[in-house]
Amino acid sequence: MEIERYQIGTLLLDAGTQEVTRNGVPVSLPPLSYALLLTLVRHAPNVVTTAQLEAEVWSGLVIDRGTINKRVVLVRNALKQAGCERDYIAVVRGTGYRLTVPVSRAGETPEVKAEPEETVVPAASSPSTGTSVQWAVLAALALVLVVVVGRDWIHASRETARESAVEAARQAGADFSGASSIAVMPFEAASEDDNDRYFAEGVSRELVRLLGENEGLGVASSTSSFTFRDSGLDNAEIADQLGVETLLEGSVQRDGERLLVMASLVHAPSGRALWADRFDLSMDEVYQVQGEIASRVVTALRSPGLASVNMSSRGVPSANIEAYTLYLKGRAQLDERLNRQSEAIQDALESFQASVRLDPQFVRAHVGIASASFLMPSYLEGADRTEWLERAETSALFALDLDPESAEATGVLAAIVSWQGEPLRAAGLFERAMELGNQDPDVLHWHAMLATSMGYFDGLLPLLQDAYRLDPLNQLLGCSLAGSLNFSGQPDRAMIVLGGMERFSRRDLATAVASLYLGDWEQARTLLRGIQLRMGALPPAYADLLVEAFENPPRRRFVEDAFVDGVAGERVPPLVAFEALLIMGSPRAFDLEVSLEGSYFEHRLPEAVWHNWGVELRRDPRFKGWVRALGYDQHWRRYGWPDRCRPTGLNDFECV
Repeated sequence: MEIERYQIGTLLLDAGTQEVTRNGVPVSLPPLSYALLLTLVRHAPNVVTTAQLEAEVWSGLVIDRGTINKRVVLVRNALKQAGCERDYIAVVRGTGYRLTVPVSRAGETPEVKAEPEETVVPAASSPSTGTSVQWAVLAALALVLVVVVGRDWIHASRETARESAVEAARQAGADFSGASSIAVMPFEAASEDDNDRYFAEGVSRELVRLLGENEGLGVASSTSSFTFRDSGLDNAEIADQLGVETLLEGSVQRDGERLLVMASLVHAPSGRALWADRFDLSMDEVYQVQGEIASRVVTALRSPGLASVNMSSRGVPSANIEAYTLYLKGRAQLDERLNRQSEAIQDALESFQASVRLDPQFVRAHVGIASASFLMPSYLEGADRTEWLERAETSALFALDLDPESAEATGVLAAIVSWQGEPLRAAGLFERAMELGNQDPDVLHWHAMLATSMGYFDGLLPLLQDAYRLDPLNQLLGCSLAGSLNFSGQPDRAMIVLGGMERFSRRDLATAVASLYLGDWEQARTLLRGIQLRMGALPPAYADLLVEAFENPPRRRFVEDAFVDGVAGERVPPLVAFEALLIMGSPRAFDLEVSLEGSYFEHRLPEAVWHNWGVELRRDPRFKGWVRALGYDQHWRRYGWPDRCRPTGLNDFECV
């Protein structure tokens, strides 16, 4: 039998053992990443189209191009972590992907000598369409190139060059019909001062909000677009991964009370500038300029269905620019919570509070305090949830007193009262937030968590899929989507979503559950050993027992007894055993008679109760009592019954 082994640059791929090594050291690649690399290798040096990758790597699954893009990024990152200093995979615009290094069968002499790792090979580019287009591209790039050199940023020679670039970009603007999707990249600050960076990024965030209110325009969330800061990817690759056609880039220079803002709208696939301009203004004119940029972008796109941005309906966020800057700093810090945990939330809280001290009427800063206070008990071990929720509610209500039409405040208040055990009120507030035009992905994630807890997931899927398309790198939103896919019996699609994320506890739990659906016992076992459940860490021995209940159904009763006995023998915490038995779909969870007061599940059902295998659990009378205690049955009668429950009379129901 022929041995299928390949030399790929400095890598060795063995298709028999399914291993990739570099200088004898294994390169860690998940199954999908390995399959993608092997497919590219087998077709090298030819281009592999996206259709070919769909057929050979994701056989039988319906995926979008964003899934392939994210998997390519994961492979690139894995190879770089293994010591490969150059990109092994290049994007061929509009077609697919190819390897940029020589490939040969192991033992054969490559036709082309491999280049050293330090050599940078330019990615393939599309043919030139003329000198004027080349200059337009150069002009657009020159416009957004801001060298961070401090206060001496504006020099006369550079000023003249930028003005020429702006004029060239204006003249080179073209009509790309249908270019109705956009990502706003984080605007660059011209100094190394953190406050200037937060201010510049805040201009970008505000543009995302303004553009997102136009129903005819798909706007990528800043949560995703900001991830590409300093990524080294070109515009076409970034746009491809975000699923948009155009990118808005820019820079901000603060000089005392003056502000210089530059902006450029680029059609990413071609690199052509659609529009560019510069704005020299006073600090108190920044809000008007943001509206002007948004309007100019909409006009430049010239896409059917897009209207001018109406600024008359929006109040000025804060008359105090420093208060506004502190608010922007707090928003950025809050977005770092997955990596920095409670420290990031505490920093954000302090920034919001400092903002409010400068401007006590600043609605968004009060909403920021409410959001940070709401999140704190989920990230700070030992935090008093009741106390933090009360603080959050006070700030949200104060924000609504200042502005009863605030979609942000309404959405955060909905999340707060859902955790306080008022599902009917929370559902109404979430609906109200959507009516007011809420665009905050955090609010959508919180809404999804409540809806899934109540047994709604099939109807939630379209909303989550649309949101995730515009925010594909929002890991919390992705977990909500993956959970709904699991409950809807689509674990293969859930795995695709989860496979594009970095590891954290909630992602690993969702992946483990999808693995149980798919019968991948070894992966489920590996992920569950020592995993942090909502109620605490699951001991490795009990993780193995949990998987055994699925892998070997005749042993299920033994596993259930082992959990109950483990609680009695103080080998596993009661709440952890309770949650694990719920994941199994076992009514023995109720035999533990644990108190949920003060716990994560005091005011909501765990999502795990809705798994396909939980029929016996849901038919248990104690489950029905739990539902009634939470008031979910009242919500179902008012808003509609979830797929797995139905009324059996005026005052009764059953779940299957």
